[in-house]
Amino acid sequence: MKNILHVIDRELWIEWQIKFVKSLKHDSEKYGWSFDLLKRALSKEFPRSNMVHVLGMKRSGNHAIVNWMIKNCFESQVFFNNIVSYDADRVKVSNVQFISPDLIDRVICTFEHISLDFFEGDEDFWYVIRDPYNWLASWINHSHFNESTVENDILTYIQNAKSTQKKILYNEWFKSRSYRDDLAIKLGFINKDIAINEVPKFGKGSSFDREQYEGRASEMDVLNRWKKVGNNSLYLQLIRQNYEDLEDIAKHVFNMTCPVEILE
Repeated sequence: MKNILHVIDRELWIEWQIKFVKSLKHDSEKYGWSFDLLKRALSKEFPRSNMVHVLGMKRSGNHAIVNWMIKNCFESQVFFNNIVSYDADRVKVSNVQFISPDLIDRVICTFEHISLDFFEGDEDFWYVIRDPYNWLASWINHSHFNESTVENDILTYIQNAKSTQKKILYNEWFKSRSYRDDLAIKLGFINKDIAINEVPKFGKGSSFDREQYEGRASEMDVLNRWKKVGNNSLYLQLIRQNYEDLEDIAKHVFNMTCPVEILE
């Protein structure tokens, strides 16, 4: 975990972070890492907190949406980024001046690029999903993309999309203030559209624009990334191979159809 805690009680929170990670590591080695183990540990550590769990494939807009959640909710918060093991990629606390862990109002945990198997039937999470054609375009253009695992990535995307109930549609969140307003109410805060134009630093920014649009992120052409790779042979091949499932998700979740010509 990276220590990026910018609070008055910095030393207290760093000390807590080290202790908590050691505890998670100990329990993970003893019982095996699981969603249930994490939930029990968090409930013990933050007994009065509202727990928010967010799952999404990489390049689905997870970071932008969670950053918006954090900035528009003025409660005391602890954020664990991509805690798919006991050692999260990053921990950030907000609005915690003079507050100890047992008094935290809200805990947000994100999980990236994993299947629903990790949750073992537990449905206590939100699933961030982006339409398949723009998601795949951004994913194959990202530095973390690995062609040898892309088939599994797509399978996970499809299975998660078809099996989750509480979805956050990135396309709608990006373009619709009313959608963001309604979603905020469901999540327990009032949307002020704070940070809507920020490009989150974690996640390395946009796959195409990096951080060039910082301060005006709403101007990014994120709903037309497919145009950037419309002639990419790998992109077209992957769509052809998975066309039926991807088109089903596009139509029924996003009310759209495949925007590229995929005929051989």
